[in-house]
Amino acid sequence: MPASRPTTQAYEDRDPPSAVAIAEARACACRSDLLANGIDLAGAGHESLRRLVRLHLDYFQLMLGYDAAPAEIVALFERTGTPADKRCSHSGIASPQVPDVA
Repeated sequence: MPASRPTTQAYEDRDPPSAVAIAEARACACRSDLLANGIDLAGAGHESLRRLVRLHLDYFQLMLGYDAAPAEIVALFERTGTPADKRCSHSGIASPQVPDVA
C-alpha cells in the first residue's frame, strides 16, 4: 500500500489568523529585532516606550506592516511582553500558526 500523501484539507479547515494575532506576532519579531541590535525593551517603562515609539514611529509601523498610531503601538508592546513571554515564544521568528502577510 503506498504511503498516504498529506492533503491540504488540514489547512483549509483552519480559521485564518486574526489581525490581533498577526500584530502580536509582528510585535514579538520587532522586539527581537531590537534586542538583536542592542535595544532591550524588557523593563522599559510606559514613558520610555512611548518616547522610543514616537522617535522611531516609521520603524515600528514598517515592522508591524501598517500605519498604527503611537498609542496603539505602545499598547501592543505592553500587551505582548518580552521575547520570553508565552506570546513571544518564537523569539522573533514568525509562528507557523500566523503567516507573515504584508
